[in-house]
Amino acid sequence: MKLVGHALAGVDGCKAGWIAVHREADAAPSVSVFPSLQVLLDALPDALIAVDMPIGLPDFSSKGGRGPEALVRPLIGARQSSVFAIPSRAALYADTSDFTTIEAWYAAHRRASAVAMGTSDPPRGVSIQAFGIFAKIREIDQLLIAARTARPCLRIASGSGVLPTEWRHGDGAAEEDKGRGQPGRHGGAQGAALPAWL
Repeated sequence: MKLVGHALAGVDGCKAGWIAVHREADAAPSVSVFPSLQVLLDALPDALIAVDMPIGLPDFSSKGGRGPEALVRPLIGARQSSVFAIPSRAALYADTSDFTTIEAWYAAHRRASAVAMGTSDPPRGVSIQAFGIFAKIREIDQLLIAARTARPCLRIASGSGVLPTEWRHGDGAAEEDKGRGQPGRHGGAQGAALPAWL
């Protein structure tokens, strides 16, 4: 699938919020920082956006992690350890405080790890690296929850093509279920079904 004519954006979390390298069709790339992901989405409404952040939280975490983690590790060779398994949704929401001290931050990490141990098999805690981006992952999760309610159009770019998931206004629930895996509607460039974790 060619992306000619589309605005594109690569996005990651940063201290100031979210950073995006983006370009309009046939234009030079530019860099912008946004205070929230919602502000970014509002500013780039027609862009195909790739977010370097785990999307879709499991209720229970199994060995190897979610489908995306298991699929991508063999593709990146020696860098496999950079793809960490995301813990359960309960672990991510175990403590959502604004941390005013380093002690509070570490205490919240311990609480999240305890919840993660109880919602994983084999039991495992939360790495400091993963805990450091929990707030960003929760921000994405909240937008997805809102999107499932409002049923806007959501676009996801993958390395093998574009996998559009269309949640239509009004009768979107039926359309979403009917269209999964149908090439040319909700499937990818080769008609792959959307993963259940999305």
